[in-house]
Amino acid sequence: MIYYGPAPQLRTFAFGEMNVIELGERGRGRWQEIIPAPADLKTGDCVALRATRSNKPKIVRAECGDGNEHLMVISTSGVYTRNTIGGVSVHPDFIDHVTYVTSGNGAYGMAGRVGSWRDYLLIVRSPALLRVKPVGGYKTPAYYLAIDGNNVTKIGREEYDLFLEQRDDGLFPPLDGDVKFIGIHNAATNGRIATWEATK
Repeated sequence: MIYYGPAPQLRTFAFGEMNVIELGERGRGRWQEIIPAPADLKTGDCVALRATRSNKPKIVRAECGDGNEHLMVISTSGVYTRNTIGGVSVHPDFIDHVTYVTSGNGAYGMAGRVGSWRDYLLIVRSPALLRVKPVGGYKTPAYYLAIDGNNVTKIGREEYDLFLEQRDDGLFPPLDGDVKFIGIHNAATNGRIATWEATK
């Protein structure tokens, strides 16, 4: 798989230090998942998912395979805005191309009730089209991630039609008014998309 996401951070725990990717936050109305990862990991590196001793995911270096599968860390953190939610959804044409691994939750307010977002760890096989909506309502416009082979292209809504025109290969669909993207979290909960199974 090809990695897409932030660089790991060095964190200090009771047992010592470790390089990890943090999904979500700790605290009331929040939850956090901590993913061990190589210290110098960066977007474009070849990786695989393995299981920790407690069957949680960890990222390790590996061969890229055919270059059509991506391990993606996507955050929907945005700006403090009451009663708004951040999330990731997939175009219905590509729902079978997404595997949910895990996610964490971040929030605003003492009890996490002002606004909230999720950080996702996903396996996405090309081609696919994701919609990312950061928390913040109108202050934080949604954008799209078009996955094609080993490439991930970030596109604003106002640029998407031009993106299609430039490609002219029919791989990605137009964003017609009738299209309803499918929320990743709910789809994983109700079994509409695959979920990751731990392998040692």
